[in-house]
Amino acid sequence: MLISDSEKDLAKIPAKDRSRIEVFVFEELEQYQRLEEIGNMEKLKGVR
Repeated sequence: MLISDSEKDLAKIPAKDRSRIEVFVFEELEQYQRLEEIGNMEKLKGVR
């Protein structure tokens, strides 16, 4: 199994935040047609 760069980047995020991101990206995001429908979004900073 090959691991993509985005999966490696996701693995660097602290577990508490990573689990929320994974639920949103892999479960909730597909219900939206446009980004404007999502509502309050915040850019995470400082994770490297």
